[in-house]
Amino acid sequence: MINEDTLRQTFWEHYRYRVKGGFMFEVSMENKNRKADLVTIEEYQGRWQINAFEFKLNDYDKVMEQAKANIRYCNRSWIVMPEKKRNHLKNHAAEIKGNGLGAITIEDGGRWHIIVPAPARDECLLNQEILGIAEMNSYKPSLY
Repeated sequence: MINEDTLRQTFWEHYRYRVKGGFMFEVSMENKNRKADLVTIEEYQGRWQINAFEFKLNDYDKVMEQAKANIRYCNRSWIVMPEKKRNHLKNHAAEIKGNGLGAITIEDGGRWHIIVPAPARDECLLNQEILGIAEMNSYKPSLY
């Protein structure tokens, strides 16, 4: 039976192959009471960026709330749901885009599809956890 953790792991197993020089970690994004489901620091078009991903099987309202909470701390914030939610996400594309988010679906086999591209923000707040992880991994990200 699929759960959110399985969805996240399946996504990462397939997404990581497109991430050049990046890595995944779990980090507090807004406060100590909640962690983003997946955060990556990755090189994209010659610059480093932070991506935050929130995974939900069915609860669209909750995943929207969580992804919006991540916006201040990343360059791109994504909603990730199973492929069966594709039409729901397409129907809410204007809302997702209007909130500065992107949306991705994942097939059972791990193939993923961008439904709504996440706009890149030039600036984001860095917290101590992100800086510490970057330093531990010898990354000196120049975020845009």
